[in-house]
Amino acid sequence: NIEAEAYRSMSMYQLEGAASLSLLAKAEAVLKQDHKIPQSLLNEELAAVLRTRVERALADNNSELAAATLKQLQTLADSNDADGIIANAFHGAAGAMALTAGKFAEAVNHLEEDDSNAISMRALVAAYTKNGQQGNATRLAAKLSALNVPLIEQAVVVPEFRKQRAAMAS
Repeated sequence: NIEAEAYRSMSMYQLEGAASLSLLAKAEAVLKQDHKIPQSLLNEELAAVLRTRVERALADNNSELAAATLKQLQTLADSNDADGIIANAFHGAAGAMALTAGKFAEAVNHLEEDDSNAISMRALVAAYTKNGQQGNATRLAAKLSALNVPLIEQAVVVPEFRKQRAAMAS
């Protein structure tokens, strides 16, 4: 759904947590309206919204909201077990939660399942580094720096990641 994706995309650019969460709530509400779109596609978009909510909650140090949303995402993934997009959203969110909790090996396991998403790639570089897997971190950081895909995740992650790498190199 284009409207839901627009709200989710706008939420990712918000600096203020409340504004971001409000946009995510609007995205979720749009997905619950009556649509002539297959439920499987609505579920995939809902998974993206929930994953974004987990990331936002973690950024705002709201572990309660992050955990509740991750549980919701896991239920969605369990009931759509053949859908790789939903599974990837769950693994990305679960990896972010594990990374935030300092469970680096668990974070790596989850994030490797979603290793084509720029947000997960950035988190996986950090998880590899903290887990002592510097070679993997270096290889993935180079891949992420070179990433150019027309997706919101790339737009919000890669330019800043490139700046940080350049600053560290100099």
